Amino acid sequence: MKKRVALLLVLVLTLTVTLTYGQAHDYFAKNDYQAGENHKDLRLVKMILKSQDIYDGEIDDKYDYQITEAIMKYQRYNGLKVTGNIDDTLIEKMYSSDDYPFLNQALYKVGMESDDIVFIQKALDELGFFSNSEYTKYFGYKTEKAVRDFQVANGMSPDGVIGRDTIKILYDKGLVDVDLERVERLVGNLNFSEYRNGDKLPDVKVLQKALANEVEFDSDQYTHIFGDVTEASVKKFQEKYGLEADGVCGKGTIEKLVALGYVSNNTIVSRGKKVNGRYGEYLHWNTVQKMVKNKSTVFVVEDLYTGKTFRVMAAYGHNHIDAEPMSKNDSMTIKKLWGGQYSWARRPVLVYLNNRVIAASMNGMPHAGREELPDGATVSSRSGKYGRGYNYDYIKGNGVSGHVCIHFRGSTLHKNNKSDPEHQRDVKVAAGLL
Repeated sequence: MKKRVALLLVLVLTLTVTLTYGQAHDYFAKNDYQAGENHKDLRLVKMILKSQDIYDGEIDDKYDYQITEAIMKYQRYNGLKVTGNIDDTLIEKMYSSDDYPFLNQALYKVGMESDDIVFIQKALDELGFFSNSEYTKYFGYKTEKAVRDFQVANGMSPDGVIGRDTIKILYDKGLVDVDLERVERLVGNLNFSEYRNGDKLPDVKVLQKALANEVEFDSDQYTHIFGDVTEASVKKFQEKYGLEADGVCGKGTIEKLVALGYVSNNTIVSRGKKVNGRYGEYLHWNTVQKMVKNKSTVFVVEDLYTGKTFRVMAAYGHNHIDAEPMSKNDSMTIKKLWGGQYSWARRPVLVYLNNRVIAASMNGMPHAGREELPDGATVSSRSGKYGRGYNYDYIKGNGVSGHVCIHFRGSTLHKNNKSDPEHQRDVKVAAGLL
């Protein structure tokens, strides 16, 4: 299998690629093909022509009269010299088309949205594993099932993820074009935007393997636990590339790992299997806290199970957010979500903050306040069976006394500075981990 020319990498949260014509041309073994000969490269040409409704025959290696006629139509429609030949001019024009099936990323999975997923669905359809009324940019559960069936048929472990091995098979079958060099180098995907000491996630092993390419890391120590050894390796990697050496694998560190081609980073912030199809980022409280200013920051909360939303303000809190509903309507929404009465029960929620969707957990009991009395005053008989103390009720006229608690990954209780297991479980639910 021939090596591919390296591609220009452009970094966002995921990785996209800008091709030059020469790099696209590198897919093809020759710069001209003669009618009557058979070649694997003709499959890609036929896929492109089929995408433009010019060719409706089989996707195979044959250079016969049917594909010759289709090429002539394509040339005529695009103002090229009509020859029926596959040559540099035709290849260059096809590459410039939106239908050129190049996979810009090295991993695709449920919840992702990308133009490339259309190419994957078309390839799976051509092979008999995907059937739909139309192709979409969304990798949903129908696409995942088709991927699993394809993997089983090709003797692979059916994980439903379009990764290195699955991409290589699609490439070998001539149905897509990829940067094989980068695909070979990829270790795996990081599903979240941040990793730190104490995390126990399958992704941590991917991170460790990626780090081992750049700094010392004993492969015998690959685990799903982010401990002191992993933290030390992250710091060495950060020092090597002039990043802040805090031992936290956050945005800058992940971006560098992606740029080096060791990982892809498709964070769990898009569609999932819950109602309304969203999961949130499994973001640590230390990071969330920096986004929030008490008695100032207003944000939207979405109930994971129903999709109902309401607005709150971060009124107090340092171990987690003590939030107050912005209006009576917001308070009523909360009450309805908790079965028509305020409750201490936890629910998984999504917090929309700074253009991010963050996994969280919330109780539905306004507490520790008196709406009719001034904020900050020392009062008796506070809500939620709280006795005398500071009046935690900043927003007046919202129909409730006090605030509700919103927890995030790694947040703790105010009363004892300890983690609440129920809140932490629901944070994981909101992140799609449970």
